[in-house]
Amino acid sequence: MYNKRSEGMNLIYFYPKEDNAPANLARELYLAIKIKKDLNLCISPYPCSDLYPMDSYSLKDLFFGSNEFVGVHMTTSPFFAPTKRFLLHLIAVLKRIPIILNYHGDIRIETMNQLKNKSWVNFLKYIPSYLFVSRFLKNAEKVIVNSYNMKSLVERKYNVSNVYVIPNAINDFWFSESKSKIHLEGCPSIFYHGRLSYEKGVDLLIKGLAKSKRSDVILYISGIGDQLDYLKSIAAEEGISDNVKFLGKITNDELKMYLSSVDLAIYPSRYEPFSLAILEAFATLNGIVFYSNKAGINDFVNNMNFELKSFEPTVDEIANIIRSHYSAEEVDHIVSMQKKFAKFFTWDSVSAQYIQVYNELKKNK
Repeated sequence: MYNKRSEGMNLIYFYPKEDNAPANLARELYLAIKIKKDLNLCISPYPCSDLYPMDSYSLKDLFFGSNEFVGVHMTTSPFFAPTKRFLLHLIAVLKRIPIILNYHGDIRIETMNQLKNKSWVNFLKYIPSYLFVSRFLKNAEKVIVNSYNMKSLVERKYNVSNVYVIPNAINDFWFSESKSKIHLEGCPSIFYHGRLSYEKGVDLLIKGLAKSKRSDVILYISGIGDQLDYLKSIAAEEGISDNVKFLGKITNDELKMYLSSVDLAIYPSRYEPFSLAILEAFATLNGIVFYSNKAGINDFVNNMNFELKSFEPTVDEIANIIRSHYSAEEVDHIVSMQKKFAKFFTWDSVSAQYIQVYNELKKNK
């Protein structure tokens, strides 16, 4: 049960239990901001004392208790459904507690992508949220997105003006050297990790490999998703099944081992609000990371005047990348810039930006 402290600010923090990127980010962020001074976070709606010492606050406590909080931080979007995160959002609205809403990706784009993925169950499940997303965003005192193109999208599509850009972050694990490397086939060996879905553009990657006519290349693909069987069928149709290795879902230790061992990585997203995968590759890879200019992380690369390797996500562009050659000096320089760029996106620096947002709520209380 939550015990109010007299000092500092009191804020409800939604602590998700799902196993997906937004939920994982929310838990990492919690650990980063919990140690900050003058901030009393209590989590809702799950008691998690088995993980870390936390104050918990039930939905019932919030509904019947006094309005002693500066706000509610909804770390993942509240889908329109009888879920705890939706109920938390609803209670905050009814009790006029200011809401900070993280909007990781546009639900309307994702709903249409479910059609392209032919994921009919997900498509139907997303429809109510598709219809109500505008209201969710307008209920929020502050909307946090992870890239400037997401900020532009939210402002333009939903007529919301209180939008803040705070990027995603990665922990120190990705900056440390992998304890071991593996010998990989392929000259070069190419790597991709992430969800296997339409918006990620992995079909373009496989077709680009086929078009490159490079029979000596091996492409390693880590991840799961609705397009797995479809991607395998593309590789078979193109006659390159032996050149494409599907690894499935692997542990972070295994992932870092692959990233440390491959020659290059390619991330060909058609749509990507930020992309942790690209950031993890920047921090870990000892080769060049080629990434789609449709990824939100490209906003930060350009704004910070880094010259990294973005590309238009087309089959021809990917084929050209696979055919390209860089000298050892060029590779070393680009790798150095990738790692330098990634260092700006640690939880220490990113959590400080969230604290600033909380402080603004406190001033307005």
